[in-house]
Amino acid sequence: MVRWLVLLLMLLPHTGGTLPPIEELKWKEIEHGLASWYGGHYIGRRTASGSVYTGRDSTVAHRQLPFGTLIRLVRRGVGGRYSTGVVAIVTDRGPYCEYVGSYFYSCRQRRIVDVSERVAEELGFKKRGVAYVSLEILDLD
Repeated sequence: MVRWLVLLLMLLPHTGGTLPPIEELKWKEIEHGLASWYGGHYIGRRTASGSVYTGRDSTVAHRQLPFGTLIRLVRRGVGGRYSTGVVAIVTDRGPYCEYVGSYFYSCRQRRIVDVSERVAEELGFKKRGVAYVSLEILDLD
């Protein structure tokens, strides 16, 4: 799927066309649940995909989605959608909750995704630490 998108982006300058705004692309929900964000001592470290985590890029850690997958995260509220969504790319594996020193503390509730500090800020849950989100992938059908 990502290969098709990359191919499309490579061919686009030669066709004279433009991509529609990200909001107009078709997205398909694949999962919903709790998201958390990570930063701090992870900044400057290599992710599972080999890239360096900065906290300022729109990246996420997911347990199963392939590296390079474009996803959209939409914060959910009591009455449905809360935000228009943030597009990010899968670069790491997780969430694994918290390591303090050499001790691992598991989550009380299972989380579906860890997001970068930037994504948490854009979705408005950095201060709170967690939020209920829908995870969507680009629908190429």
